[in-house]
Amino acid sequence: MRADRCALAVAGVLALSCFIGPIRNPDLWWHLSAGRSIAARHAVPRADFLSHTRLDGAWVDFEWAPQLLYLAVHHAAGYQGLIALRLLLMTGVLACSLALLSLYGAGLYAQAGLILIEACALYPYGDLRPDNFSQLLFALLLLGLEAWRLGRLKLDARRGAAAGGLLFAVWANLHLGLLYGLLLLGLYAAEAAWRGPRGSAKTSAAALGGALLGCLCNPYGLGLFLVLPEHISYMDTISGIICEWKPARFASWWVWPYAALLAASAGGLAAALHSRRSPPAAISLAWVFFAATSIAHERHMAYFAVFTPPLLYTLVAGREWTRRREVRVAALTSAAALAAFLIVAIWPMHRGPRAPMPARELAAYLDANAPALGGLKLFNNWADGGYLGYKLWPRYLVFYDGRYIFHALLMETQQAAFSVERWKEFMDRHDVELACMTRSPLRPTFDHVKRKQGDDVQLRRPYYVKFMPQQRWAMIYWDEREVIFARRDRVDAVWLRAHEYRALWPDDSPHIAYLSDQGLVSAEALEAEARRHAGESAVAAAEGRGLAAWAMGARARWNEPVPR
Repeated sequence: MRADRCALAVAGVLALSCFIGPIRNPDLWWHLSAGRSIAARHAVPRADFLSHTRLDGAWVDFEWAPQLLYLAVHHAAGYQGLIALRLLLMTGVLACSLALLSLYGAGLYAQAGLILIEACALYPYGDLRPDNFSQLLFALLLLGLEAWRLGRLKLDARRGAAAGGLLFAVWANLHLGLLYGLLLLGLYAAEAAWRGPRGSAKTSAAALGGALLGCLCNPYGLGLFLVLPEHISYMDTISGIICEWKPARFASWWVWPYAALLAASAGGLAAALHSRRSPPAAISLAWVFFAATSIAHERHMAYFAVFTPPLLYTLVAGREWTRRREVRVAALTSAAALAAFLIVAIWPMHRGPRAPMPARELAAYLDANAPALGGLKLFNNWADGGYLGYKLWPRYLVFYDGRYIFHALLMETQQAAFSVERWKEFMDRHDVELACMTRSPLRPTFDHVKRKQGDDVQLRRPYYVKFMPQQRWAMIYWDEREVIFARRDRVDAVWLRAHEYRALWPDDSPHIAYLSDQGLVSAEALEAEARRHAGESAVAAAEGRGLAAWAMGARARWNEPVPR
């Protein structure tokens, strides 16, 4: 094998390795819930059925087709099948980019370097999500438009309308990323109408018209686009809370390949404009749009990463440079740097949970105790809602999950967490009866207590001591991530006496030591709670036993509480 082909093959393997790690997207599970509903009812969802806060409220499920595919793959091949599906989709994206680079006449060394940087820039948002389909169809559309512009693809108005209609009819049932495709197609059509020959203007206008008609070929019709103003109205909310909608965080290492693409393409475009050999206006305007949106919201980095590497080649190199030694050296150097970045930074991120199931033990506990707790109105963490809904519906309805219909509720939750009074009013307003809370070390509270010896001490305690007062709420479960509180007046008192943790609270060792030291809790009671906890949560059993043992010997090591 020639050296350049070998370099491209190695770069391809390294690039694809970005997409074989664990799936970390927690939204996967509500997608599977929706797919399960579609398969059972033979109809797309039009109202929420997974939550008690938005039950029967309108829901436009604009990602229904990927959800059915996820369900089929998961049933046929399990979790590994979903990883394979992601790898297949991202392979298609990179293959389109390679085809476009080849169309420009790029040498294999240049292709190797650019495909590596594209893969590294795609990595942060290349997890399994319906966006993958938009990324693939966007790459395919860009390839087709450039092939048509360069005269490699012959289209008349009739064929252009058919191609645009077919592509966007498929896209409209996959993901709303079709809006970026319409923008790109519209820019090419506008340029063709402005300074292209009459035939090309007619063809591009027909393709755009066919695409607009194709967008209506979905179960919701024009209602599909009502999702867009809802997203825009809550953009300030979600951009401050949800990581993927935040502005680009250039200090984060996973953004560096994107930042390199942004800087190099900006410099290349500026140099091209200065030398009056700028690319077509449609490409320049598209670059400005995707650069601006990717800086404003990290989620758009994927589209920028698909669009920019081929453009970067045309700006920096060009056909006449593909065989020059300088370009080969630059391509090899960039490929080596990106390979090192992938090995040092990205590959370690592949280690971790083999599936996005952080709430697995929580769901198992709720499932096992459904006879006593099922039907209670649940509060859950945003990221856990999808998995809890998938595993526990219809025995439990979740508070919310990652769907857009909960954006207002997410903001309401964030505001309620600022004070104990707001939190109580929030829980009462939604009539929460079962609360799954995060074991966060942030915002601890402090209790001042008096010992038998007569002196006061200050105890550092977890935030939920005040947010979930013991007079009203009973802690019935805890593991390494979360705790569950039940409303005392909503759960059978006999069941509650057998399952409540009265003393052995996580992250509360100073108070446990205080109770033990003052004789307010016996060693036998602590040991009994530790044994029960070990039986409920295998992962955190050692922590429970360690807490009990620590507290039983607290008289000899009263160090953690700080005297006033």
